[in-house]
Amino acid sequence: KKAIANCVKEWDEIYFDFEEDDLKGYNTTGIKNELAFSLLSDGVRNMIGMVADIAYRCVVLNPHLSIEATEKTRGVVLIDELDLHLHPKWQRHVVSDLKRAFPKLQFIATTHSPFIVQSLKSDELINLDKPTDESYYQQSLEEIVLETMGVNSLNSERYTKMLEVAKNYYAIIENGKNITNKSEAVEIKQRLDKMLEPYYDNPAYVAVLQMERLTKLGM
Repeated sequence: KKAIANCVKEWDEIYFDFEEDDLKGYNTTGIKNELAFSLLSDGVRNMIGMVADIAYRCVVLNPHLSIEATEKTRGVVLIDELDLHLHPKWQRHVVSDLKRAFPKLQFIATTHSPFIVQSLKSDELINLDKPTDESYYQQSLEEIVLETMGVNSLNSERYTKMLEVAKNYYAIIENGKNITNKSEAVEIKQRLDKMLEPYYDNPAYVAVLQMERLTKLGM
């Protein structure tokens, strides 16, 4: 119970409701607002399940430690994709939560979350793509995503593609301004129309490019 409460800030008391056949938790400070395990998000349920499993193993392996088993048990825990299903707010402190609940355990985890990366000090993180001694907790999320994780842009993939299409569209128009051959002009128009087909759901974007074509090429 203590281990779960260390990781689930909304709960500091946990019990099993036999009538409803469900685990329930609540906060003893302020209004007692009970919440059933089955009503929690996947991320919270997974986290509770993982913490409870680790705590159970600590107790089974070291029964002589009694109620201090979770605090004094030593060992190594491997976790793949620690950020899986967790809300970004929780990703920011999930590592510190686990370290607080199991201070003697060593956690080796993988993650693709810039929020988790940002929460770590240099000696707590190994970048498998580019070994470094940087302290990521001093960097912004943008720096981590662009420089460390190698993402090309913070814009959506669709928006980035739209910018690329617009540049190519304008370039074709510029190159076709002096074309007098009618068949070549028709071919250019068809080519430009084809480029816009995926973006007809964005009439403003399409209209701007078509207006540029009409102004420069007259078609």
